[in-house]
Amino acid sequence: MTGDGNSHRLAMNTRGVVSVSNALVIAAPKPALKGTAIAVADDAERKISDAWITTKVKSTLLYSSNVAGSDITVTTTAGVVTMEGKLSSGAERALAIELAQNVRGVKSVQAKGLTFATPSPKPR
Repeated sequence: MTGDGNSHRLAMNTRGVVSVSNALVIAAPKPALKGTAIAVADDAERKISDAWITTKVKSTLLYSSNVAGSDITVTTTAGVVTMEGKLSSGAERALAIELAQNVRGVKSVQAKGLTFATPSPKPR
């Protein structure tokens, strides 16, 4: 049985109690798991949120008729979207970035890996 220092006094003041053998040990507080549980839940929520953002950005790119969404790789970490791939023009690149930025939950877009090939000059 665990209790505080008042346990002995309370027992002695109870009608019918003749004597009290106080063998109570006050238990040390258990380590708080609440902080750990919250951290694990927050991490799981972030990962789910990142997966949702990645899926939403990728589906938005695929839905657009002006962006070759199948040529773009999308990853998300802590709300930061990273896109990589080769596109046909700077306008297509700019549109892909804009579409990603407009997805709810996106904090920023890293598009350094999103390149486009400049057409080679025609021989004369």
